[in-house]
Amino acid sequence: MPDFASEITLRQPIEEVFDYLADCCNETRWHPDAVSVELISDGPIGPGTRFAARYRKVGRMDVEIVEYERPRRLAVAYRSRSGPAHGVFSFAPAGEGTTVSVRGGVELKGLWRLFTPLVGASIRREQAKWQGWLERGLGARAR
Repeated sequence: MPDFASEITLRQPIEEVFDYLADCCNETRWHPDAVSVELISDGPIGPGTRFAARYRKVGRMDVEIVEYERPRRLAVAYRSRSGPAHGVFSFAPAGEGTTVSVRGGVELKGLWRLFTPLVGASIRREQAKWQGWLERGLGARAR
């Protein structure tokens, strides 16, 4: 299973960063592979909120918020034809900004397991770009 972990620091206050990432519809503003993300559940964003997403490299994914502890912790489950994935975001104040730590993993199913080394390498390449993408999406630069 390709696992991942990274940490970035952004200039915005913790609540702003948390809310931006919790609303997965914002992904089309910062993630270049996010083709579309649509809210498909009712009510405010929180535990159980679901999104239908489509990404260039992965295709269609079902996304669900499984933990929502504003503004400190956000856990998200992803389901696609290649298998489930999860990500846990932790948020901490960093001066006037926010440090975001993310860890997670992907469990490839069936023939997709053959691509485990490629998926792991792809995740590592994306992590190196994640801070720049979010900075542009939030309209800020890192500290």
